[in-house]
Amino acid sequence: MVTSHARPGSTIVIESSVSVGMTRTLLHPFSNKFHCGMSPERVDPGRTQPPARDIPKIISALSAPALISINRIYSQAFATVVPVPSPEVAEMTKLFENCYRMVNCAFVNEVADACVAKGIDIDEVVAAAATKPFGFQSFKPGLGVGGHCIPINPFYLMANNELPLLRCATDATWARPRVAAKKFLATSEVLPRVLVIGVGFKPGEKVVDCSPGVAFAEELKSLGCEEVAFYDPLVEQDRVPGVRKLENDAYDAESVDAAFDRVVVCIKQDQVDWTVVKRLNVDKVTWF
Repeated sequence: MVTSHARPGSTIVIESSVSVGMTRTLLHPFSNKFHCGMSPERVDPGRTQPPARDIPKIISALSAPALISINRIYSQAFATVVPVPSPEVAEMTKLFENCYRMVNCAFVNEVADACVAKGIDIDEVVAAAATKPFGFQSFKPGLGVGGHCIPINPFYLMANNELPLLRCATDATWARPRVAAKKFLATSEVLPRVLVIGVGFKPGEKVVDCSPGVAFAEELKSLGCEEVAFYDPLVEQDRVPGVRKLENDAYDAESVDAAFDRVVVCIKQDQVDWTVVKRLNVDKVTWF
């Protein structure tokens, strides 16, 4: 434990997402000996703007002296430090931020499904709504959300709170890739050979934690598709052991057309040669 290595008077700060009250539970017994607090990280993998230094830094502490110490440390790395009254406020702030994103992702996906049923282009709807200068923030529909934070944080917030709306959004988000796989197969008379493109949890990422693309591919296999492969230049085979990776030398229009009946694009992954997909019959390709 960190307290067995830290010297008296050291500063101990939790940056990870935790349930509300966890910082106090874990660190209060040591707060007389150490400066203890909570400062939730605000990191978006792959994003370079704004620079990390310019992202306001929330800080909190279990005592006034600890807050002074934490403020002194973070002020050296961040342009703006935002003290809040307690670790509970900091914890709730972090979970509120991330759960806000997930709820809105779930909602735009639901609206996108409604648009499909009515022959409406969801991108045109979002673009039109975005012209409103207040009260609206754009979210893009997709196969789901992935990564270390957004899909997981709702469970921290719901651990000691009753939040029915968040529960519904969380359930819908986790189920979406598998529901989409079932709907996808319903459009084929026989079980197709499927190539899934883009299994990183978002564009530019090789991480597959909670990846909607991986969940989609695995569901296809569980539903009986014998030939399911993925293509993603950033993701190695050992990260997705249950699905065969299509290597770069087999990724060309002629080979893909011959080897697969359907192609599903889960994300617009970096380093993918999209001219290969564009050369395929448009009816063969499904985009999320």
